[in-house]
Amino acid sequence: MKHTPEPWELRKMHGTEMWGAKSHISDWFLFEFALEKDAARIVACVNACVGMDDPAKYMEGVRILEKTYYDLQAEKAILRNERDELLSALEMASAVMTACDALKKAILRNERNELLEALEMAAAVMTACDALKSAQEQVRQTIAKMKGTNP
Repeated sequence: MKHTPEPWELRKMHGTEMWGAKSHISDWFLFEFALEKDAARIVACVNACVGMDDPAKYMEGVRILEKTYYDLQAEKAILRNERDELLSALEMASAVMTACDALKKAILRNERNELLEALEMAAAVMTACDALKSAQEQVRQTIAKMKGTNP
C-alpha cells in the first residue's frame, strides 16, 4: 500500500484555527486537527516510522524488548541484593574465623604456660627426689655405722 512520503511537516492552515500536515511532494494538507498538539503527535509518529515496513509489528517488538529490559532490571536488583547478602555473610564468616584463630592462639599460649608450669613442678619434684635419695643414702650410711656394718 502506498503512503505519502516523509518527512511530514506540521503547519497551521491559512485563514483558519486548524492544524494539519504537509508532505514535501504536495501543497495539499493531508489531515486537519483543531488542536496543534494532536496534529504534532501525528506528524511525529509518521516521521518516526520512516523505513518501517510494518510499524505495528515493529512497536510490538519494541514493547517486548521494553518488557524484557524491565524484567532484567528487576532480576538484576534481586541478584544484587543476593550478592550483598552473600558478601555480608562472607565478611561475617571471615570475622568469625579470625576470632577463632585468635582464640586458638590464646588457648595454645595458655596450654604452653600450663605445660611450662607442670614441667617446672616436675623438675622441682625431681630435684626433691634427688635430694631425698641423697638423704636416704646418708640415713643408710648412718644406720650402718650405728650397727657397725657397711652398706
